[in-house]
Amino acid sequence: FRKKNENPRTFSDVLLYGLGKTICTHFYFPYAKKLWGLGPDELSAVQAQRRVAANNIGKIIRKVLSVIPLFRKKGAGRFFYPRRGFCQIFYGFAEKIKKMGGRILLSHAVKSIDPKAKRITTMGDSSIPYDLAFSTIPIPDFINAYKDKKPADVRKACNKIKYRGMLFCYLILNTQQFTRYDAHYFPQENVIFSRISEPKNYSGSTLPEGLTGLCAEIPCEVGGKLWKTEPDKIKGLVIDGLKQVGLQVDRLVREAFIKRIANAYPSYDLDFENRMQIILTYLNTLPGIIFLGRQALFVHDNIHH
Repeated sequence: FRKKNENPRTFSDVLLYGLGKTICTHFYFPYAKKLWGLGPDELSAVQAQRRVAANNIGKIIRKVLSVIPLFRKKGAGRFFYPRRGFCQIFYGFAEKIKKMGGRILLSHAVKSIDPKAKRITTMGDSSIPYDLAFSTIPIPDFINAYKDKKPADVRKACNKIKYRGMLFCYLILNTQQFTRYDAHYFPQENVIFSRISEPKNYSGSTLPEGLTGLCAEIPCEVGGKLWKTEPDKIKGLVIDGLKQVGLQVDRLVREAFIKRIANAYPSYDLDFENRMQIILTYLNTLPGIIFLGRQALFVHDNIHH
């Protein structure tokens, strides 16, 4: 019943009106700070509008009703998960590219893009001609590599946009299934991970028999203390954290490994829309380049979007 803010500016403006103080204080506000590294009053309203699906009481009621058989739409809330895991999508792309006469260069970071010569040069000094290029790399990496002179406002805006880094700690467990949920969320400061997912639960498959995996997502600043922490220590912190929240795994762990992604999540501060307007206006003038994906468009779309 609180008075509606007709012009919400911040993450907290949207969610306090839509959900109330209790759920915001106990879950959404600490979770946002943990995930994006900014407080609820430092984040744009767009972050709440795009990333919190049930951001008002009406949407929550519809969500509750959607799990009741009488109200549930046929096929709602289902993923068609690849039988051999998520990477099967990209192996499919690779196979098609090769059949069409293309080649795939791995470990070739982009060094420069020359729009006049229509050539991309990689760090290994390979020179690749193109007619049409698709870019999925983060916006600052693309603009820094683009050889043409960039307007001053574009360079300034590019230097200010921020992505949040993420460590992924994978635990392979000696059990068929660890929990029946695909994901758990953790707003607590004293637990390093923000989310634990069990990829096997997204699929209808029971393979591999007798094994499952957990993925612990750990938001952090690239180059910071956590980012530089040794893998064995991260593994120990994850296992300790799981114990704290009542999900004990230490006797089940068969192996563990760590992955790092520097640009996992776009972070929408209060001025990001103005900066992105400047950047996207410029990018739309560039010939022969199509931008797609979360990092290249600075959007929070997932693969099924």
